[in-house]
Amino acid sequence: MNTNQTGHGPPEDEIETLCERITGYLARYPQAEDSLEAITEWWILEQTIRVEMSKVQEALARLVGRDLIEVRRGIDGRVTYRLITRLGARIRK
Repeated sequence: MNTNQTGHGPPEDEIETLCERITGYLARYPQAEDSLEAITEWWILEQTIRVEMSKVQEALARLVGRDLIEVRRGIDGRVTYRLITRLGARIRK
């Protein structure tokens, strides 16, 4: 990790990631304007959720591919995931 220019504070790569998240939010909502606190609580949180959702989606796809969980589609079209029944006892051990 690179430290910032002063050698204090968060690493430079973390600051650049935040810059990307802030500009990404502004690209989606060009009229957005907020305080430091609100940007931290809402904008960055939204971006973090987007990143994590992408990671979770990949993890779920891998687990489905490994036949550990199954995909179910509800009447409303919503996809849910659950442990394959025959594996439940094995995983709990």
